[in-house]
Amino acid sequence: MKTEDDTIPADGVLKRSLPHAWAVAWRVLLVLAALEVGYLLLANVLLLTPAVRAFATNDDMRLKYDLAFSPWPGHVVVRNLSLRFQDHNVQFLIGIERGSIDLSLHELVSKRFHLVRVDADDVSYRMRHKVSRVGLEGPRLAAYPPIEGFPDPPLFDSPPSPEIPDSKYNLWDVRVENITAHVKEVWILEYRYRGGGIARGNFHVKPARWYEVYPASLELHGGKLTLGDTMVAEHANLSIDCQVEGSDPRKLEGLDPFHKIHAGARGWLAGTDLAFLDAYLGPRAGLSATGSGNVQVDAKLERGVVAPGTDIEIRSPEGSLGNERFRVEGASEYRLRVPSGAEQAPMELGFRSPRLTIRGAGGHAPPRLEHIDASVHVTPDLTSSLALVGADLAPVDLDVPDLAWISRSIPDAPPLSGRAVASLQAHRDAKGAWSGTGHVSAPNLSATVGKAKLGGKGKLDVSFDSAPKDDKLKLERLNLEIAGGTLAVGERTSKPWSAVLKSSDIEVQTKEPVSAQGTLELHADDANALMPLVVESPFARQLESTLLGLKGLDAKALFRLGNLSRLELVRARAGIAQARGVLSVTKHGPVGAFLVSTGVANVGVRVRPGETSVVLFVGNNWLEKQR
Repeated sequence: MKTEDDTIPADGVLKRSLPHAWAVAWRVLLVLAALEVGYLLLANVLLLTPAVRAFATNDDMRLKYDLAFSPWPGHVVVRNLSLRFQDHNVQFLIGIERGSIDLSLHELVSKRFHLVRVDADDVSYRMRHKVSRVGLEGPRLAAYPPIEGFPDPPLFDSPPSPEIPDSKYNLWDVRVENITAHVKEVWILEYRYRGGGIARGNFHVKPARWYEVYPASLELHGGKLTLGDTMVAEHANLSIDCQVEGSDPRKLEGLDPFHKIHAGARGWLAGTDLAFLDAYLGPRAGLSATGSGNVQVDAKLERGVVAPGTDIEIRSPEGSLGNERFRVEGASEYRLRVPSGAEQAPMELGFRSPRLTIRGAGGHAPPRLEHIDASVHVTPDLTSSLALVGADLAPVDLDVPDLAWISRSIPDAPPLSGRAVASLQAHRDAKGAWSGTGHVSAPNLSATVGKAKLGGKGKLDVSFDSAPKDDKLKLERLNLEIAGGTLAVGERTSKPWSAVLKSSDIEVQTKEPVSAQGTLELHADDANALMPLVVESPFARQLESTLLGLKGLDAKALFRLGNLSRLELVRARAGIAQARGVLSVTKHGPVGAFLVSTGVANVGVRVRPGETSVVLFVGNNWLEKQR
């Protein structure tokens, strides 16, 4: 049987169902509108009251803002917002003057503050790493950014805060993604940038449990970069990228966080004041730097290690480096470089200059260094103590117009005068062995040691070497030539003489206490020239010279220089005379005795502080009795 509905056309069914569909749609729209109005009322009331700020604030995190409102669900516009956070290792503060954020609303009920997009203007970012103690880092820590609510300096908790067990863990989980921030300040550790720039990136922080930085970047557009009050760059143009691997702060100590960092920087710094280096040079070396410069940067850091391809160069047309006693001045280049193509390649710290002048005490003409090209090679891991693995000093020339400069500038240096010219080159290989050569010439040298005064024309050539990991430096060749020399002791002065002093086995102890020992061989062309030092009467000098036939002098001696300096004359021959003896240096002056023997008689020479005496016709055992 057919019903009435079976006979109704399809368009009739549609006409009868439309009013019902529209009624349902309107109800849905009304419900959505009510929910929207309810959300806007509730969300904006919560944002305008302290409720949200109090909900998102604890000992390690604090959220503040002057104004926040939400025009639609999940979208919030903020004014003067700041988010402060710390964990066991780091502290940071983010400030946003104007911005808009999109957040995941449903995650808030689980205490997850998830921002899926952030667009912000006039942003400031401050970050600092906690340290165990101040120590030598005082100048750096003084330049760290202050963060309200956290003590200065940022020290590790002592004792550390007790770990929060999982059963009682109830802190906010913060995840921020798709950040586009136009910055006005970036202050990371001791370096503060103020100017234009754009930051992009993502990060995730779960206090006391987890932190990570997804690929992030920062572009600096010519603003000022400072360390404290010192200008690192009048104009900083850098592109920086960074990624921090996800880490549990409970498993990290000290510099361990650097093992999780991958970072790079490219660009240049103009208008650099080299005084910013004082924060590092002063505490560690007692040095300070002055002058201007420019910096080229292409740096890479992988897990705390300076990576291959890094090349940083500082050029200064008028830099200086020194302390209260010395200051080195002149155009210079500094470089930090890790060559490409090799993993864990050593890091080169280099210095180059066409000429440097060394200023010191007094008004004497200062020394000049020319053609300097020096470098040291160290391990590139910044999370551990840097170890020296190599060094090079290309041939460098030193001109000292007035040696009196050394006497006035170096404490305890003997009085010197005249001019000296020197050259030196050195190399340290990967095994730790040093080698090199040096040459010094002095056309009119005058030196005073105690009551002895030496003068004449001198020339010194040396070559040296050392075994790997040895505290001793060996002089493989020492050759000292003196021409037209004179030696005065007290009131007695020798006649002009020439001599050559040689050695091939001198060892120098390079660690404290510094000392040296070895064998010396001496050849003097005329021993008669030295007779005035041991015999006062001119007649006696002439008589002894005639009887002994003194002319050329050949001698060999063992010596030791250090806290206990000693010279043992093994043998000496001049004409028919031979000599042997010992001379020691005490705090009161030289003390010793020598026995001069001929085929006819023996002569004893006794040396005491301030005097030298001669005893004629002594026995063969006279020297042994003097000890």
